[in-house]
Amino acid sequence: MWCSNIFFFGNNEFFQEELTIALPRKPEKTTREVAIDVEQRAKFIQNIYEGMLDDIVKSPNFTLSSTSHPLSFWLTERNKPLHPSTPLIEVGIENNQRVVYHPSQLGLGLSQQTIVTVTEIDAKANAITMKELAERWRTEIKKSLSDALWGIEMDKQIPLLRLKILALLVFAVIIFVLIVNYLQTLVKKWKKNLTNELTNIKDTLTINPEALPKENLEEKNNTSPNTSINDFNNSQENKSQVDQVTQKKENKQLETLDWIGSLFYRIFEKSWENSKQIIADGIELSSKILPSTYQQKQNILKQEINLAQLILRVLFLSKFTVILFAIGTIVTTYRETRYLSSLFFTQALLIPIIWILMILADKIVDFWIDYSLNEWARERQNNFPNSNRPTLRVNTYSPAFQGATTLFFATIGLLWTFNILGINPNVLAGAGVLAVVFAFLSRNLLEDILNGILLLATDRYAVGDVVEINGLVGGVEHMSVYSTSLRNLDGQLITIPNGKV
Repeated sequence: MWCSNIFFFGNNEFFQEELTIALPRKPEKTTREVAIDVEQRAKFIQNIYEGMLDDIVKSPNFTLSSTSHPLSFWLTERNKPLHPSTPLIEVGIENNQRVVYHPSQLGLGLSQQTIVTVTEIDAKANAITMKELAERWRTEIKKSLSDALWGIEMDKQIPLLRLKILALLVFAVIIFVLIVNYLQTLVKKWKKNLTNELTNIKDTLTINPEALPKENLEEKNNTSPNTSINDFNNSQENKSQVDQVTQKKENKQLETLDWIGSLFYRIFEKSWENSKQIIADGIELSSKILPSTYQQKQNILKQEINLAQLILRVLFLSKFTVILFAIGTIVTTYRETRYLSSLFFTQALLIPIIWILMILADKIVDFWIDYSLNEWARERQNNFPNSNRPTLRVNTYSPAFQGATTLFFATIGLLWTFNILGINPNVLAGAGVLAVVFAFLSRNLLEDILNGILLLATDRYAVGDVVEINGLVGGVEHMSVYSTSLRNLDGQLITIPNGKV
């Protein structure tokens, strides 16, 4: 069967259709022809309802209630009594078929007319008997007419109430959007400061020892990892030898001094030697602790940046959600657009909720990625305390992995969005031009991803390195599983697909 839902202007049940009618699929008719027939039937029933309501309002005997009702009665009261001018709606038999009709009511300007015929296929579509369906439709049509008449009376008793509600909603939405924009500005400033601080730490970590010239690295590898500290100690030893020669000369002069002066001199000499040893030990300890400290600080900054990104995305979606909610409230305010309330309150609001869930899942995974990479770098740092390479690899892996997970959750969000909107992704994939473009792009994209994974796994280069790729020289500024970005000496940013590396 092919079904169609009928909405009436007086419907106060925002999430419920008034009537669901159906027509059977027939071999001699195409699906399109059956769909057109059922929609024409639905439109015919709706026109009868609207004409009946219009005749009642225009009849000379139609009078408004003299009772003054409070504002809550109009806005929040869902179970209003039947309006005094509500017409009689009956169930009867016409041409051996069960029908819902209104008898002649000359006082309301109505002549007897059939509103809807209840068929066996309608009963199957609603999963009840024909008798039960006819009684349900009779009750729903009668209540819908009563609600519509109450709405007309509200417009007479409280003029411009709907416009006031509309203006209040628009004002509230504008205030909310301005507040959210201000919060977004604050969070963006916070994120910018965090990013600058993280960049400074990355620059500090790339200076020593990875950025040293090749000959210096070879010289360092032939000596020891603590060359700078040993050089400092050697210079101090040479200075001590010179001091010892000077000491002998001075001892000859000090023989004439009394024993008190000699004692003070030796105490000062011993203190100086101890101070030199303490300074050397402190420098050696700092060289081991500094990378680890910077690494922990870098991980904290990354987590704070992830939090700032999460807040920014939630704030953006909150604006989108509030705007949709306001539009849904506005369309329910007017009887002519009330049938759209189901669209806005069920489908439209589900879309931002889905994307909020996707963003939360994406950021939770980002937190886990940064934490895991930080733990891995900490273990490598303990094994190689004077190397900054683990930290450089973390700076490379973190954005690459996070970009891949973002694409994954974005794909899931799109599929769910298509499902809510009633769009079949297979229809989009089956479109001729889209299929060709997707096939062409997917081939290159797959090649870039596979080569990008190999580049990351083998640590051929990382963010902060200076490399030459296909004749292009520059510092690696960004790297993902899809592409590598180089910044040359002229300040130009060069993006190279990983499949071309």
